[in-house]
Amino acid sequence: MPAAPFLASTSKRIAAAALDLLPLFFIWMLIVAAAKDSGLPTTPIALLAPLTYVAYQAAFLYYWDGESPGRRVCNVRVVRADGTQYLGPVRCVARPLIRIFSVVVGGLLTHWIGQTASGLGILIDILLISSLPFKQSLADIVCRTLVVNSPPPQPHRAPAGPMYSATDAEFGVRPRRLK
Repeated sequence: MPAAPFLASTSKRIAAAALDLLPLFFIWMLIVAAAKDSGLPTTPIALLAPLTYVAYQAAFLYYWDGESPGRRVCNVRVVRADGTQYLGPVRCVARPLIRIFSVVVGGLLTHWIGQTASGLGILIDILLISSLPFKQSLADIVCRTLVVNSPPPQPHRAPAGPMYSATDAEFGVRPRRLK
């Protein structure tokens, strides 16, 4: 497992996902509450939640080069497994769609089996991330992506000494002491 230090840990990925879901849950609760107060049916509006999740994830993956607010806080990034920097719009949309699909399959299993299996898709993803050598989820395997650690941004540091030398004419005449 030579690439392990570069791959994001399971805990970082879970934390990033939780941080990304917090604002979405807040928005979903506000929309459903507003619909309920205005007398609109809440079920069709609640079904828009997966669409907003896909739009949120796809937009951030595409425009923030594999990051989202949660991933940026946790210093992780999604990259292509072949090493190319550009994810492309298809991968950016497919990753969240596959996650929604796995949650829906878990919900259908709950309906058919009669047991609580709604978290089965998420549990399978966590098991895959924890056990596979490249720490890939189902969405990563299908889209051929990896989630890697990104270095935190470094503050700009000024040089320790003066930026000119005796032979450097860029800054004009060298200052002299007056007697």
